[in-house]
Amino acid sequence: MTHSTQLSNVSVSATTGAGFVALERYLEGTISINKNLIENTAKSDEWEGVIGGRRSGTISLEVQAEHPAPMQDLLMSNFDSNAACFLRFQREVGTGIAEEECPIMVESYEISDSDQDTVKISYEIKINGALTRTAQA
Repeated sequence: MTHSTQLSNVSVSATTGAGFVALERYLEGTISINKNLIENTAKSDEWEGVIGGRRSGTISLEVQAEHPAPMQDLLMSNFDSNAACFLRFQREVGTGIAEEECPIMVESYEISDSDQDTVKISYEIKINGALTRTAQA
């Protein structure tokens, strides 16, 4: 079971709960949240039954490369040396907007150049712990 949604107001910090700064030149992002389903069927049951298991998630971000870019550098540092890194963002939840925060690990990145002299960096990020709701509007 997977749920995906667009992100807005993405910020990055090396510390949970504080020091968040907007990600420079943010273009777009999505979050995908998965819940593993565990079979829970008795041998005598005719229909398969399941229960919810652990959750996991991935985040895809795209930014326009810029120097200096301290928050982009923080993401690269996370990839290179596993330095602590946290994301805070907003996304639609039900009929409102939720602000959420999570520890992350950058899994991969790709740098692409277009014919209009715009360099973009695409990050693939794994949520590395619990997704915490910090506000709801």
